[in-house]
Amino acid sequence: MIPALFLLLASQSSYALDIGSGKLGHWVEGITPQNLADVADCQSTYRLEASMSCEQIADLNALSLSAFKRLNAKLDCSKPVPAKVLVCVPPGSNPENANAIPTESQSASVPGDSSNALTSASPTSTTTTTTTTTSSTTTTSTSTTTSSTTTTSSTTTTTTTTTTTTEDIPSPSPSPVEQPVEPIIPVPEQPQQPTTPEPPVVISIDTSPAALALTDNPPNLSGADLATQCLQLANYARQHYNRGVADLVWDPMLAQYAAESAAYSASNGCSHCHTNSGPGTTWGQNLYLSKKSCQEAYDGWVTNEAAGRDPANLDAGHFKNIVGFAVDYKTIGCGVSTVNLGATVCNYGL
Repeated sequence: MIPALFLLLASQSSYALDIGSGKLGHWVEGITPQNLADVADCQSTYRLEASMSCEQIADLNALSLSAFKRLNAKLDCSKPVPAKVLVCVPPGSNPENANAIPTESQSASVPGDSSNALTSASPTSTTTTTTTTTSSTTTTSTSTTTSSTTTTSSTTTTTTTTTTTTEDIPSPSPSPVEQPVEPIIPVPEQPQQPTTPEPPVVISIDTSPAALALTDNPPNLSGADLATQCLQLANYARQHYNRGVADLVWDPMLAQYAAESAAYSASNGCSHCHTNSGPGTTWGQNLYLSKKSCQEAYDGWVTNEAAGRDPANLDAGHFKNIVGFAVDYKTIGCGVSTVNLGATVCNYGL
């Protein structure tokens, strides 16, 4: 069987012809004029000994199907190419497996014997079922060497191959296993602890006369007239020690009585001679011997008594008359004497 296959390959390989070289045109037995015209521009051609598909021809010439179709643009690859047809191949092409037997599905047959099919294994098949039928025929091939003749008989085996191609169906990907989701447990909000309000800062201000005496700073009214000086100093003291109390109003009548009392006290040098006051009158009286103005009398009547620094007047009667602690007086009138040591008197009326 091996010598017969060798002879068959040798006989087919002789058909690789340069039909299109130089565009000279060659007549080859069994080739139609249309076939010659189709390959006239080819640099190299190949003659089929058996009917083959375009895929088989491309494989024999180590070409991709698309490259083979570009070389044979006029060739109908939708059906097997008949035997003895010329096709275009690349220059120097050495077709391999020229005697390969095409598969039954591609309907390729050996010329001259349609019952003998060529077999070509499909490179894409994965499962093959083969049924083999063997018949015995005798082929005589004569080879002459020098003067002897050798007759060789061989048995040709016809093999029918049915190829079943099974597509690998990809196994379905397993469904992703859903991972359990940890439930989000809300953290309960901690109840807000009620904030204990800070106790208000209490600034204790000492409003006692003794404390206020430390900041007692009366205006200097030495150059003012008697009424202005005495009235403004009295009202300053009232607002400093008894804030909110009404200001005093100047009373000329009380001022006249005060002037008479001041003259009497200064003339007699009497520090306790309260005239034009007391029982039978509606006003109170302050007397300061040796002081010749309300400005000079202010410190003794107001500041010292408020601070408790006058041992002779611990009850602070002069201070209380002026600021309104003892009686809420409404009016004031003052008089001054410059006789001898001098004296200052102020009356406070309702």
